[in-house]
Amino acid sequence: MKNQIQAPNIKIMPEVYTLIPNAIFDYWMPRLSFEEFAVLICICSHIFKEEGDEEEVSFETMQEGISIKEKKVFKKCLKVLEGHRLIKVSKEQISFA
Repeated sequence: MKNQIQAPNIKIMPEVYTLIPNAIFDYWMPRLSFEEFAVLICICSHIFKEEGDEEEVSFETMQEGISIKEKKVFKKCLKVLEGHRLIKVSKEQISFA
């Protein structure tokens, strides 16, 4: 394809995207750790989907979508994002605050 960008084992297609607010990149990316930002982007990719916005995302879906294997690191990231009032964490779901 003409507009296709290729990386190792990944094909990035311009017509497939997630609508992530610019503030996530402009303000939060430089302020969060790599792991915290990865968790936030994963949450965004599930909540701000083109097919229709979801209100919440499950813990299982989150852990499948990111490469943070240690549960302790994942929970710490959630706690930091919740502390910044970016997300709300309930027993089974994660949503934006």
